[in-house]
Amino acid sequence: PLLDEEFQEKLRQAGQENPKLWLSAALFGLRVPTEDDRDDLQKFLHSEDPEIRISALDAIDYIVNSEVVRELIEMLNDFDPDVRHRVMYVLGNSGSQAAVRALVNLIDSSDESDRKTLSSALNIPGSEIAESALISLVQDSNLDVRMNAMQSLSRLQTARSIDVLIGESKSTDSRQAGRAGDWLTWAQNLGSERARMAVIGLIRRDFDEWANAVTSARGPEALSPMIDLYRTIEDQEAQEFILEHIERLCQEYHVKVTHKELGNPG
Repeated sequence: PLLDEEFQEKLRQAGQENPKLWLSAALFGLRVPTEDDRDDLQKFLHSEDPEIRISALDAIDYIVNSEVVRELIEMLNDFDPDVRHRVMYVLGNSGSQAAVRALVNLIDSSDESDRKTLSSALNIPGSEIAESALISLVQDSNLDVRMNAMQSLSRLQTARSIDVLIGESKSTDSRQAGRAGDWLTWAQNLGSERARMAVIGLIRRDFDEWANAVTSARGPEALSPMIDLYRTIEDQEAQEFILEHIERLCQEYHVKVTHKELGNPG
């Protein structure tokens, strides 16, 4: 708690008559929800005001237990879409197996708006059920759902999720392929070696296409942009395949490139 106990208690009492005051205090950190507040928060979940229900969900996220999970699962039928979507995130954050199953079971009967949220809320590390659901959502008819699902898979960093992203990076849909490449790069930055190797493969594929095009158009003059790229890129493996193109051009056009031009010592 950030404030003294007396003031905390005054906030709690005021919240009995003015839930918005209580919940605003909680959300702004003036009153940190505790186990003792669970009954009050569960009562606010049944408010007729959707804003109060959403604020209660944000606050109760700190103190979810099995009883709250059961209540939240029932709230997946809330008539207000904003409330439903917040429920999905709180259930996903709970880590409860019952919550995961409820979210997965909702996919087939949900509309596009709900599936967009589900494809983000199911970003649950360690849950094979959630991961399988995300993999299925990568094939959803809605582009935003597919993009969210790929983003969630990139954060899981499992071999299976990375392999799905690798497959999508080869999609004939340029938007799908491009975003899959973006999320592979994200996974690489989070430390996934499998993603790093995949990104190197994508860079090589794109570079080969570019190098062949620029060589066809400019002949030996293509060496200059390739050398510039070689000198600026930091990844050693990427440097190696750029150097392969440089060496091929040198042989083909009988041109010499010095270590100094490449930026190498000696």
